[in-house]
Amino acid sequence: MGYNDEVICAFSEPSLTTVKQPKKLMGETAANLLIDIIERKKIENKNIILKTEIIERRSTAQFK
Repeated sequence: MGYNDEVICAFSEPSLTTVKQPKKLMGETAANLLIDIIERKKIENKNIILKTEIIERRSTAQFK
């Protein structure tokens, strides 16, 4: 099983099941947090959880 849903995962043999992350949203969230830090805004101690998705491919398929 892979992580990050890299393009190569779909082309390996067997194709690799992977965890897909919301990369654009991760970047936007990090950038907004950094801007708040630069602007010296009060940053609350918090966990930011973004939704991930499992992309099931042949590497985890059931054998027949």
